[in-house]
Amino acid sequence: MSSHVHIETTGDAPVIYIESIGGNLRIKGRENAQIVLRSDYDGVPITTNEDGEDIVRLSAFSGDCRLETPENASIKVGAIGGDTDIKALAGEITLERVGGNLRLRKVGSVHVKSVGGDLKAKKVDGDFFVEKTGGNAVALDVEGSLEIGKAGGDIVIAYAAGDVAATAGGNAKVRSAPAAGQVYRVDAGGDISCYLPANVSAAVKVSSRARTIKVRGWDIP
Repeated sequence: MSSHVHIETTGDAPVIYIESIGGNLRIKGRENAQIVLRSDYDGVPITTNEDGEDIVRLSAFSGDCRLETPENASIKVGAIGGDTDIKALAGEITLERVGGNLRLRKVGSVHVKSVGGDLKAKKVDGDFFVEKTGGNAVALDVEGSLEIGKAGGDIVIAYAAGDVAATAGGNAKVRSAPAAGQVYRVDAGGDISCYLPANVSAAVKVSSRARTIKVRGWDIP
């Protein structure tokens, strides 16, 4: 059995709470005021419009879940057992735990406590915070501050508008055109590669326990 549910919202920016999902989660924003839920779990428990607020709650259920929501919706999820894919969603995204991989594209601000697998985020229109991920982490085009507390594998960061702080268990690769006052702090258990414009004006502090540091493309006095 499966569920296919349509929920009319009272506005274009509802808040959607999901207690937990045993399988995979897919969310896509779109230009209307309707939420469409598809799941292979029959009888998903749903509560809507609490105390006059535009709030939708989904209780815990097993199986996969696919959601189409208004593009300005905010999402708050307790736990996802499998992979998570979210795209075209301008509201705030809060995820407590993702058991598998996490992929984000064209989203608003993001706060994630833990990801069991790999993380890839592209075009984030706000701050981006991830406490830890068990695999690799890729973050491209972030329009706010960026923080990756700890990635078990490699990290790739390309272009963030705010400050950056990241720690990788493996290698780290950073590409940036830093603005005045912007600060990058990157630690890695392996190699660190940093790519900056040739005409950049920046103070760079580098240390290596392996005692091997290479600088290319600049004249070092």
